[in-house]
Amino acid sequence: MSRCSVAAALAGIEDAADPLEGSAQQVAMLARLKADWAHVANCVDERCLAHLEARFEVHLPCFQGKAHQYDPLDAMRRDAYREMCLYLRQLREKYKP
Repeated sequence: MSRCSVAAALAGIEDAADPLEGSAQQVAMLARLKADWAHVANCVDERCLAHLEARFEVHLPCFQGKAHQYDPLDAMRRDAYREMCLYLRQLREKYKP
Protein backbone atom coordinates (compact mmCIF):
# COMPACT_ATOMS: atom_id res chain seq x y z
CA MET A 1 0.00 0.00 0.00
CA SER A 2 1.51 3.35 -0.99
CA ARG A 3 1.85 6.27 1.41
CA CYS A 4 -0.82 8.24 -0.45
CA SER A 5 -3.35 5.45 -0.19
CA VAL A 6 -2.48 4.93 3.49
CA ALA A 7 -2.96 8.64 4.18
CA ALA A 8 -6.28 8.66 2.31
CA ALA A 9 -7.49 5.56 4.13
CA LEU A 10 -6.49 6.93 7.53
CA ALA A 11 -8.05 10.31 6.81
CA GLY A 12 -11.32 8.55 6.06
CA ILE A 13 -11.19 6.60 9.31
CA GLU A 14 -10.26 9.57 11.51
CA ASP A 15 -13.11 11.63 10.06
CA ALA A 16 -15.65 8.86 10.44
CA ALA A 17 -17.98 9.04 13.42
CA ASP A 18 -17.67 5.28 13.97
CA PRO A 19 -14.10 3.94 13.76
CA LEU A 20 -15.46 0.51 12.86
CA GLU A 21 -16.53 1.85 9.46
CA GLY A 22 -12.99 1.24 8.13
CA SER A 23 -11.61 -2.20 7.44
CA ALA A 24 -9.94 -4.08 10.28
CA GLN A 25 -6.56 -3.53 8.61
CA GLN A 26 -7.11 0.24 8.46
CA VAL A 27 -8.23 0.41 12.09
CA ALA A 28 -5.20 -1.63 13.20
CA MET A 29 -2.88 0.60 11.17
CA LEU A 30 -4.38 3.74 12.71
CA ALA A 31 -3.99 2.31 16.22
CA ARG A 32 -0.34 1.43 15.51
CA LEU A 33 0.36 4.91 14.10
CA LYS A 34 -1.25 6.61 17.10
CA ALA A 35 0.88 4.49 19.43
CA ASP A 36 4.00 5.43 17.46
CA TRP A 37 3.08 9.14 17.56
CA ALA A 38 2.50 8.98 21.30
CA HIS A 39 5.88 7.27 21.77
CA VAL A 40 7.67 10.01 19.79
CA ALA A 41 5.82 12.69 21.75
CA ASN A 42 6.94 11.13 25.03
CA CYS A 43 10.58 10.90 23.89
CA VAL A 44 10.84 14.53 22.73
CA ASP A 45 10.94 16.96 25.63
CA GLU A 46 11.27 20.75 25.68
CA ARG A 47 15.04 20.56 26.07
CA CYS A 48 15.30 18.41 22.95
CA LEU A 49 13.05 20.75 20.97
CA ALA A 50 15.04 23.78 22.10
CA HIS A 51 18.25 22.08 20.98
CA LEU A 52 16.80 21.20 17.56
CA GLU A 53 15.46 24.71 17.06
CA ALA A 54 18.81 26.27 17.98
CA ARG A 55 20.82 23.77 15.91
CA PHE A 56 18.75 24.27 12.77
CA GLU A 57 18.11 28.00 13.37
CA VAL A 58 14.38 27.78 12.76
CA HIS A 59 13.90 31.30 14.13
CA LEU A 60 15.56 32.82 11.03
CA PRO A 61 13.65 33.67 7.85
CA CYS A 62 13.74 30.99 5.17
CA PHE A 63 15.31 33.22 2.53
CA GLN A 64 18.78 34.41 3.53
CA GLY A 65 21.15 36.58 1.50
CA LYS A 66 20.99 39.64 -0.70
CA ALA A 67 17.87 40.58 -2.63
CA HIS A 68 17.43 38.54 -5.83
CA GLN A 69 20.32 36.24 -4.88
CA TYR A 70 18.46 33.74 -2.76
CA ASP A 71 19.29 30.06 -2.66
CA PRO A 72 15.96 28.24 -3.06
CA LEU A 73 17.37 24.92 -1.85
CA ASP A 74 18.58 26.53 1.36
CA ALA A 75 15.16 28.11 1.84
CA MET A 76 13.46 24.74 1.32
CA ARG A 77 15.83 23.09 3.79
CA ARG A 78 15.25 25.74 6.45
CA ASP A 79 11.50 25.54 5.92
CA ALA A 80 11.63 21.75 6.30
CA TYR A 81 13.54 22.12 9.60
CA ARG A 82 10.91 24.54 10.85
CA GLU A 83 8.07 22.23 9.79
CA MET A 84 9.64 19.28 11.62
CA CYS A 85 10.00 21.30 14.82
CA LEU A 86 6.40 22.47 14.54
CA TYR A 87 5.25 18.89 13.90
CA LEU A 88 7.09 17.62 16.98
CA ARG A 89 5.53 20.42 19.07
CA GLN A 90 2.11 19.48 17.73
CA LEU A 91 2.67 15.82 18.66
CA ARG A 92 3.69 16.86 22.17
CA GLU A 93 0.53 18.92 22.56
CA LYS A 94 -1.71 16.17 21.24
CA TYR A 95 -0.07 13.34 23.22
CA LYS A 96 1.08 15.08 26.38
CA PRO A 97 3.37 12.83 28.46
